[in-house]
Amino acid sequence: MAKKRGPEFDLAAAVRAAGFTPSERDVPGLLALLGGADDKAVMRALLRVPAAAGRAAAAALAATADDAAAVRLIEVVGGAADALEDADDALVEELTLRLDDARPRVRRAAVRALEGSAPEARLLEALAAETDPPTQRALVEALGKTGGARAREAIRALPTAEAQLARVRERALLQLERDATRELDSHIDQAAAPPDALRVMLRTRRGLEHILAEEVDQSQDPRAIGPGLVAATLTAPLGLLFRARTWDTLGFPLARRRAGEGALADALTSDEADRIFAAFTRGPVRYRIGWSGGKRRAAIYAAAAAIAARRPALVNDPRQTSWNAAVRERAGWLEVTLEPWGLADPRFAYRSATVKAASHPTIAAALARVAGARADDVVWDPFCGSGLELCERGLFGPFSALFGSDTDPAALAAARANLAAALPDAGARIALSEADARTHAPPGVTLILSNPPLGWRVLPGAPLAPLFEAFVAHAARLLPPGGRLVWITPLPEVTRAAAARAGLRETARQPIEMGCLRTEIEAWVK
Repeated sequence: MAKKRGPEFDLAAAVRAAGFTPSERDVPGLLALLGGADDKAVMRALLRVPAAAGRAAAAALAATADDAAAVRLIEVVGGAADALEDADDALVEELTLRLDDARPRVRRAAVRALEGSAPEARLLEALAAETDPPTQRALVEALGKTGGARAREAIRALPTAEAQLARVRERALLQLERDATRELDSHIDQAAAPPDALRVMLRTRRGLEHILAEEVDQSQDPRAIGPGLVAATLTAPLGLLFRARTWDTLGFPLARRRAGEGALADALTSDEADRIFAAFTRGPVRYRIGWSGGKRRAAIYAAAAAIAARRPALVNDPRQTSWNAAVRERAGWLEVTLEPWGLADPRFAYRSATVKAASHPTIAAALARVAGARADDVVWDPFCGSGLELCERGLFGPFSALFGSDTDPAALAAARANLAAALPDAGARIALSEADARTHAPPGVTLILSNPPLGWRVLPGAPLAPLFEAFVAHAARLLPPGGRLVWITPLPEVTRAAAARAGLRETARQPIEMGCLRTEIEAWVK
């Protein structure tokens, strides 16, 4: 039951409270408050009773001759029409009538209120009759968001002498072209090979570039060219690159250009870009522009408009894109890389479950590659998390058994799901246990493979050094002669000393980038 109001109740004061919900009898009083300092609060209150507010505002709108008041009432009517689950045809009709109002300001307000609800034909009629440039721009914007083929034709036919209208027209056409293709399938074909050799860049974590260069099919001439960066020459189907499991992103670099007006549009409409798009895209070519180093909205819009004028088949669509144009400007040069985003990555499809601070699968794959595969390997991951190291080791090559342990039951549940998906035929050769890495001793272990908890995300406030020193000593006792320990450590000096004390011999060491932590892949043999 609503709280009874006393004689001291003040609607103007009550409306300022964020939680105020008016009754229908308050609507006339709220409408009278419009135009004051509390307009936002008054509008919020009115739209909590949208049916009553919409009807009352429509009636008041028909009777007012004041431009400013009419604009405010139109905002109420439009807001009420949007707020009602079932669109109120009478409210939409009232707004539509205002498209013929003699006052340009009122017509513009009606156009804004009708976005998404007015019939395309009615907006086109209004555009054909409109002579006021700001109202023309409002109509073009509305049609760009909701129109179809007729809107595209009408907007293309508009004269563009007025500079602002020309810009709005270009943006609307970009939106309409984008929307027109969204029902058409667009994807990257992994089975497609380029007609000519293409330079491709593969990015990975800094420190893993040499592992990645060894992993990529050597027929594609892979070579590490910088931290986290491998270049190759693609002469085979794109899917061949998925045999390498340690890259994070791939892209096709275009020839760099001197930075300046038109440089980005030149790059994306070049013959070089056309060959890449045509080789791998099936369906419309949809692209987005990702400019490194901050927001560049004006430059991105200008480039998209120029591209649409030169290559109408290229559709700028940031939401449903098949290609990302990664742009970097440095030392006066523009570097553009075409990254296939409409690309299904089959490598880690098994990963159905995750936990806090779980391994990234490309890092797990790198660890498996450093460890190598022996058919008699009995593998233990003492900090198994969601099980990705065990999954990647099992996929890398033959093994005898896979053991995983963790102190978190949720992590073990995630690992169980991922391992079942990755290695469905392994059966009894996989066993998971809730256990402490410093004491657990699975039978016959020959390889310990792990990416342990690296800090505050998992062990807030707990020192890592004692945990890792105790674990390394236990691992050395557990492993047989020739047994291996391959893992990532955030405390290389500490763990290196602990391993040496325990009688392990280092066979590999590689610093890798793991966020803000200084970490290393270490490989040891007993």
